[in-house]
Parts: sequence; structure tokens; C-alpha cells
Amino acid sequence: AYGQDLGLELCDAVEAACAIPGIRRVRLGSLEPERLTPPVIARMRAQEKLCPQFHLSLQSGCGATLKRMNRHYTPQEYMGIVQDLRGAFPGCAITTDVMVGFPGETEEEFAQNLAFVAAVGFAKAHVFAYSRRPGTVADRAPDQVPAPVKEERSAQMLAATAQSQLAFY
Repeated sequence: AYGQDLGLELCDAVEAACAIPGIRRVRLGSLEPERLTPPVIARMRAQEKLCPQFHLSLQSGCGATLKRMNRHYTPQEYMGIVQDLRGAFPGCAITTDVMVGFPGETEEEFAQNLAFVAAVGFAKAHVFAYSRRPGTVADRAPDQVPAPVKEERSAQMLAATAQSQLAFY
């Protein structure tokens, strides 16, 4: 959300950093996918010093789970952003964070998450199981996923992301 209060965008920060003499490479950290619009991507593409690695927070590849998480994108929108990045930066690395076991996650929703992650083909993914945080909406949510189920889902997701990582290499 860099510069949002000033009418600026992430690409403004990238351009400013790339313009500094002596800086040879600019690399971005965690990015909110919905901030990467086609015009922003096009402006970033023009920066020769920008490292073509993008860590886009996914959280889940299931639309219903994303909605419960109050995320502001759908899996389809996320995939479109990934395709836009790959079109602008051929061979770029797309990395992410993906969660399993968010309250209410059914077997079907987990299957959607797993299939989506496989379809994207991440270069690397940080997989983690939802953990309760007192005082949050999710902590009070019904249908908490039992720990053994989260462990099994984590193992399945780790296996899927390991395959996509090897394919990227």
C-alpha cells in the first residue's frame, strides 16, 4: 500500500529505488496481489534493476475460504495477476504463503486450495496451518479444524508445492 495516502503506487517506489546510482538490484517482499494491476506491472517491467521474483500472498486457493478470511481477491483474479506477471517477466519466480485449516475449511475447500496451488505452479511456497489468535474473528469462528486434520493437509500441501518447486527449477 506504499504511497496510497498520497495517490502513489508500488511502482513509484520501485522506480525511485531503481533510479538511485549504485543500487544494482531491487527486490520486492510480500505483495498484496490486488495491488498489481496491469499498469503497475507494465511500469515495473520497464525497470531493468527489478529482480523478477514476486512473493504474492495467497492464503488460500478456495474462494469461499478467501471470503471468510476477508481477502479482497478471488482465485480467478489471483491467477490473472500471476499470468500478467509471467507475461511481463518470462521465467519469473512466483512465491507465496498458503494456509491450511482455516476455520470452516471443508475437505472440498481444501481440495480446491490444493488444486489451485498446483495449477499456479509456485517457485516456492511457505505452507502453514491456521493457528488460533485470541481476540480475532477467526478465533471465535465455528468449525475449527482439528489439529490432526491440519497436519495431514499441511503434509499434502507441502508435497504439492515441493513438486512445483522442482518443476520451476
